Amino acid sequence: MGWGKLYEVSESASQLLGACRTKAEWYEAMSTLDIENAPQLDAEDSIRFWASKLHSIDHPAAKFFVGDLHAEYDDLNDPNVCFVGSESARAFLSQLEILGKPFFVSLFPHHGPYGAGESWLYDPLCAFLRETCSRRNAVVILWEH
Repeated sequence: MGWGKLYEVSESASQLLGACRTKAEWYEAMSTLDIENAPQLDAEDSIRFWASKLHSIDHPAAKFFVGDLHAEYDDLNDPNVCFVGSESARAFLSQLEILGKPFFVSLFPHHGPYGAGESWLYDPLCAFLRETCSRRNAVVILWEH
């Protein structure tokens, strides 16, 4: 099973991360930012499904998971990592709120006896982004692909 996390960071983190190319450089920079102690959202494996599904339907919201800055993709199995600036985070939150939870429930149908499929992420993601955006902060996304 995969995993994914979103971390709240200062917009100024873009200066440090913008100089990074490889995933190793990004991981080192994130350590400098003490990212593990930042406010965060555990998106579990759902982040991968959201990114993939929004990309497959060519939805503009898919850009959120690519980020404004991102580490180079490689053939290794290292987690993907990207930086989403505060303006992009606000735009994504706005798209989420306009689309509404029913859109994501239908996008991720779930017919099992428990849970709500990948749509469970909608409410905590909106709450995380509202808090982050209220402080005019940015987001770093780290997820296993």
